[in-house]
Amino acid sequence: MAARSLWQLEDAIIARLRTCATFRDLLRAHGLAVRLCLSQSSYVATQIVHICNAHGRAAHAARVFAQIPAPNLHLHNAMIKAYAQNHLHRDAVEVYVRMLRCLPHPSTAGFSVGDRFTYPFLLKACGALAASRLGRQVHAHEEDARVQHD
Repeated sequence: MAARSLWQLEDAIIARLRTCATFRDLLRAHGLAVRLCLSQSSYVATQIVHICNAHGRAAHAARVFAQIPAPNLHLHNAMIKAYAQNHLHRDAVEVYVRMLRCLPHPSTAGFSVGDRFTYPFLLKACGALAASRLGRQVHAHEEDARVQHD
């Protein structure tokens, strides 16, 4: 069998992940990703986090997230969404704060930290925490991001 490229392996794992009907199926597919040395791929991890969220398994999603040394924006967004949808609002905000600290800032990279997928679930978390001041700060970040994308 011919050697597969990294992106072909990632696509094969993603296809397998998308067929997971149960959390047990997800664990098997995740195990395959580990065996293929793809467990630290932000692309694969993002899909695993989405599926964990669909099964209400935020704790497993958090373990996957924690294994990624440099998570990208998509993975951060998936984790914020998973926490917010599983009523772990403080954790959603903590992921955002970590994202602010580790992703490039507009002044150095030419793009904003968050995007249109970041803020709805983050604002939901702020509302659930009754953190109006934090919500206003997040809304200001959202406005800055929108201005930069226009």
